[in-house]
Amino acid sequence: MKSFFVPIFQKIKNSLTSIRIAWIKYWALQRRFAFDNEPMSFRKAFVLFISGILAIYFLIGLPVLGYMIYVRNSEGVPLAIASALYPFPVATVGGDVILLKPYSDRLAYLKFFSKQTQQALPEGDALRKQVIDKLIDEAVIRQWAEKEGISVTRDDINAAYDKIIQDRGSESDVKTVLSQLYNLNDAEFKRLIPDLLYREKIERSLLERVRIKHILVSTETLAKKVKSEVTPENFDEQAKKYSEDKATRDAGGDLGYFDRARAEKLAPELAQVFWDLPTGQVSDPIKTAFGYHILVVTERSGKERKTFAQWLDEKRGQTKIRRLLK
Repeated sequence: MKSFFVPIFQKIKNSLTSIRIAWIKYWALQRRFAFDNEPMSFRKAFVLFISGILAIYFLIGLPVLGYMIYVRNSEGVPLAIASALYPFPVATVGGDVILLKPYSDRLAYLKFFSKQTQQALPEGDALRKQVIDKLIDEAVIRQWAEKEGISVTRDDINAAYDKIIQDRGSESDVKTVLSQLYNLNDAEFKRLIPDLLYREKIERSLLERVRIKHILVSTETLAKKVKSEVTPENFDEQAKKYSEDKATRDAGGDLGYFDRARAEKLAPELAQVFWDLPTGQVSDPIKTAFGYHILVVTERSGKERKTFAQWLDEKRGQTKIRRLLK
């Protein structure tokens, strides 16, 4: 939790330091040049100083940077300054407002990655639209996930980060990759993890998916023989005995979990059985280009028979979205 707030505290500290330095310089200057041969009072000097800052902030900076960002679509330094100083909105999604700062940061990450890897990005309006679309989708996913009682906790984020460290070998390796490829530190990266976890939780708990085991044989005669002998209870044993799928037979024919998107990549006659076959019931032999499959559904979860893309498209249509930055 501490590491999450360090960048915020540092920015506040730097801003206060800059204002303090400006005040010291201003106070020293007004003491040197008196008005009507009398030094200005501290109170009057302070009021004029604050008034000057507010005038620059609201009367000059706000309209100028607003024009450059919204009308001219300026990037680089103008975008960085505007995102740091003003809560300019990029889009509204339901009751949420997407601000310029996350948009600016995401754009910077992509451009840094593109430069480091020599991978081309879309140009101009296309890139801006891609980034805004991504931020809008993340907001839609988050809102509808929470309506379904799905949440992401700090423990979830830490567990996901620890898993990444485990997969990469060490935390120093993760930090090196983040720094060299994206110009990100670990705290900034952790702020991106929740959006990945919301999608993962939706796919696992909300969208229908099944766990499938199969026995693959090459002839119809053998398939009928296996069908007559196999039961849900002895399926693993029969898979090891008969299945010609070397990749899965030693694991009892376990093919793992299938959601709609993964199932759609299979032969249609095979994929349809995944959703129609009751849990714990052995299928009749199903012929495909690979041979004859005998299936059993061992687990089933979720209630919506959609791919994630279909679910997201539906929820976009049910959400009031307004784009402010084109």
